[in-house]
Amino acid sequence: MKKLLLSLTIITFISTLLFAERSWNDRIFEFNVQGSTLVSNNLFGIEDIAKETVVIDFTKIANDMKKRNKDFNETISMDMDVGFKLDIPKGLIFGGTAGAQLYESFTIGRELFYFLGYGNELNQDITIPFTGYGDIFVYTKVDLGWNFKKCKVVISPSVYSALLHVTTEGSKLTTRNTNDGKFAYDLDANLSVYTPVNMDSDLYNEMMEGNFQGLLGAGESTVQNFWSNAGLDLQANVDYYINNDFSLCCGLKMPIIPSKLSYKSAMTMKSTWETTVMDAAAGNIAEPTFDISSDSVSNRVSYRINRPLKLTVGGDFHPWNNIMNYYGNLGLCFEHPFAQNMEESSFYVDYLLGIHLRVLSVLNLNLSTERTDKVFCQKMSAGLNFRLLEVNIGVASASSDFVCSFKQAGANIFFDVHVGL
Repeated sequence: MKKLLLSLTIITFISTLLFAERSWNDRIFEFNVQGSTLVSNNLFGIEDIAKETVVIDFTKIANDMKKRNKDFNETISMDMDVGFKLDIPKGLIFGGTAGAQLYESFTIGRELFYFLGYGNELNQDITIPFTGYGDIFVYTKVDLGWNFKKCKVVISPSVYSALLHVTTEGSKLTTRNTNDGKFAYDLDANLSVYTPVNMDSDLYNEMMEGNFQGLLGAGESTVQNFWSNAGLDLQANVDYYINNDFSLCCGLKMPIIPSKLSYKSAMTMKSTWETTVMDAAAGNIAEPTFDISSDSVSNRVSYRINRPLKLTVGGDFHPWNNIMNYYGNLGLCFEHPFAQNMEESSFYVDYLLGIHLRVLSVLNLNLSTERTDKVFCQKMSAGLNFRLLEVNIGVASASSDFVCSFKQAGANIFFDVHVGL
């Protein structure tokens, strides 16, 4: 065992020295795994809540929301994938990836904070809309390309399937102060849940618990129905090397065939509540009433959904023998393109500006500012590259608001591991 560990150490050290001039990610063949988790909001920073005594100034919050003219938003996203890659200099590029993606966004109208900060007049109704949606995708991707003398071209078809799509439709909260000194609210929330299989089935429950082996043993007809609803998108990337120090890149990710969700379940929740200031001060707060109704069975539908459409252009400036890289890109994106409900589609712009420092081709340091999928991130990461093994870990302050992304209004933790030669 000691001889084996010593041999691996020697091979790793010699490999690092032999390939010290090569870029940190220029392995000919590798296996890799990477993941990312993000939670953010656009209002409260960590300095607002990391206190011994938390004081919430609703008037200040209302003034801030009015100044920024934005609603409150929280976002959660998770990504995980594993893959391999063959990248022969001046030759073939071939790889494969399998992964899963989760994205959720929830928005509450700024009217809520106006009400909490400024109050309202007697018998004046304040309607506070709230919207949200969530997606879960699984996918497999194949990379096929070629390293030419002056450029690199990679075509990546991807087969994906939506496991879940959730939307709110016409949901709102109405508040009012009455002449008899009462405060009241009415809640009307509507939720639509789209799935590829019946939510009442054991197969769906196993999928949501992460037991995808249940899919393999579910029967041929069920499996065929699941994958027949899969979608296809196509990604093309071109890197053009202007000289040894500067390169340009462009990429297009285009939905070709949408994934189909075959079942829809609807849920409606209505709630009413009222109290007086005196009762509230005395702790005599009435219980709100709730009326929750949902479909007893999932309805058969044919709901089409695509992953985002993205067009990106960028560049990479790497003088001083790749010791330091300056890189960036700009992306034009459409969320839920070609959606059946066009209210779910939206256009947004992504960007990335970063610096990558290599120390002796072993230590990696990264600093970047970016906007990805409507969330601003101020990132930093560090890693070690021993050629046979590379590990990078990073953190970021994140928010859907640019200013709040510097105030730790959210966090993004990410990592990637590479094993190969």
